Amino acid sequence: MGISKTPVHEALLELSHKGFIEILPKKGFLVKKLSEKEIRDIYGFRLALEKVVVTIAAEKSQPKDIVFLMSILTKIKGCRDVMKFMEEAIRFHRYLAQLNGNKQIIKALNGIWDLCIWIGFKTLLPDNGLNKILDLHFILLDHIKNKDSKAAEAAIEEHINNSLNMILKAYLYL
Repeated sequence: MGISKTPVHEALLELSHKGFIEILPKKGFLVKKLSEKEIRDIYGFRLALEKVVVTIAAEKSQPKDIVFLMSILTKIKGCRDVMKFMEEAIRFHRYLAQLNGNKQIIKALNGIWDLCIWIGFKTLLPDNGLNKILDLHFILLDHIKNKDSKAAEAAIEEHINNSLNMILKAYLYL
């Protein structure tokens, strides 16, 4: 491939650190299959952080933010490419997190979102609830637009729990 061992080694360490692979000393590596508990833990941590994010977004969002977020959701309406859908949905969540300005929350969520994309890509299908997920994003955005932080918290909880249940249903049967 024309690259030295060092960048490959660094990439493998990063993948291991993020939870994608398990390094087997003197043998190689193994792509990790997450347990149900690990998936629940990932989504539970994500939910705790995103509740803070949407509460602050409901307080701080400006009309220009709502317009931008709506453009992301409109872009993925009817999308049948799971990876494109998930990337844009995470872009939506990432923008909300940036509104809060807490770099530690953003850093933690970036790692969680990478895992969520990995898990979701392996389990979601275009006809397997993507429209429901998108509808929940629209509802969440409406609550943020209306500055209703309690309703936004409830919407993010419903969205993340719905995604978790869909993923567990599919993932455990892989």
